[in-house]
Amino acid sequence: MSAIRHILFLFMSIISVTAAAQSAMLAKSDSILMRFDDRFVMLDSLIFGSHPKTESNRDIFLDATRKYGDTLIADSLYDDALRKQTEAGAKVIKSATGLQITGQTYYRLDHSLGIVDDDDAVSRYNSKVQAEIRWNFFNSGLFKQKGRVRELEIQADIDRLAYQKETRGTEYARQREFYRARQDSALCRILTLRVANLNMLADAYMFLLDVQNISSDDMMLTLSEKAEAERKLTALSAQGLEADNLADPDAIIVEIDTAAFLSYVEQNQADFKIARKRMDLAEQRAKNQSYWNDVDASPFVRYSYYTREYMPNSSNVDAGIYFKIPLNNTASRQRDAYRAQSEAIGAEQYLRMRQIADEVRYVDIETGRLNNSIKGEYERSLTLRRYLDTRRNAYGNRLGEYNRLARMREYNAYLLCLERMLEFQYSRDQQIAGLAKFLTGESVGDFCSVINLSDSSK
Repeated sequence: MSAIRHILFLFMSIISVTAAAQSAMLAKSDSILMRFDDRFVMLDSLIFGSHPKTESNRDIFLDATRKYGDTLIADSLYDDALRKQTEAGAKVIKSATGLQITGQTYYRLDHSLGIVDDDDAVSRYNSKVQAEIRWNFFNSGLFKQKGRVRELEIQADIDRLAYQKETRGTEYARQREFYRARQDSALCRILTLRVANLNMLADAYMFLLDVQNISSDDMMLTLSEKAEAERKLTALSAQGLEADNLADPDAIIVEIDTAAFLSYVEQNQADFKIARKRMDLAEQRAKNQSYWNDVDASPFVRYSYYTREYMPNSSNVDAGIYFKIPLNNTASRQRDAYRAQSEAIGAEQYLRMRQIADEVRYVDIETGRLNNSIKGEYERSLTLRRYLDTRRNAYGNRLGEYNRLARMREYNAYLLCLERMLEFQYSRDQQIAGLAKFLTGESVGDFCSVINLSDSSK
């Protein structure tokens, strides 16, 4: 009898433990279901709730293409420095008088060395002091003054354009950083929601796996998707941002007027402006180069004073002209060299324009491809939103329980669609931002037409 009592006691203990485990399991199940229901209410408020209108994606895009204002101060300072430099160079040219004073003095050592002097008593002298003033017109500021000053001005224009080009490169980098920060901020909000949803799915799948209601395949797929989403979220510069509106995705299509852009670039792009100025500089140098640059024809006045031993000291004044005439044709050859340099710059400009045209066409093709992807994801988001709305009403009118895991995957499909649309928009904006490097102080947005898909779908 004691053995029977022991067996009955063990049986009742097993039943008691099983009942407690079932009670704990039911409590955990109810907790998971409540978490899902609360999550659905929050997601519905983001997707179907009424939200205040924020700044449009179109305005943000156009603002990002505009020139940053703080570089205008630097431009002004550099322009002032170049202007002062040019004015100083012009003053140097104009201040050249071409006048030159030379002189010499010496003492004859014939007597002290015992050398017989063959000069007669009249012309014989012991020492001599001589001074001369000479004027070389071709070395004065009067000779080709305008041409040489013009050469300085052209060089200053080249330096100014080169500086503006470098400054624009900095603005281009800042513009790309703006797009990246904006993309990270928007993606962070979407990914934070999706990761939280995947965490709930993983917890639910783990619970079901413990009670052997599902296979491990669903669990592994969820964990893989969660790990990938967390990796993307960690790589973002923005962290901890929460979504406030998922109701109306603000997607835009951007089309580039490549013909107008290329026409404008050919006339105003920094490299082409610099090339034209370099051609002007070569032409001006050719004009400034002449045969007279090497000619020296200098009138002079010379005063000489002599000390003599046997005769009174004497002096005299001479006037004449000194000339040096080169017997070569280097000036003509130099002009030909400058003009050949100008032609080479023109050929270089033509090749550069072809390269830019090819790059602009590539950007236009990529922009069109990404626009199609954005439009496709946007239309898919509208379809999914309508589907979620229909399912929301169906779930609200249900009788009994339903598959909350399937409903959560439906919300995640919508979030993934928005995420892909943002990634396509970021890639498209980066492509268009790359065109800014061909401009100097202008906006790429001036050559773009922007269509808001939410407006066109109404």
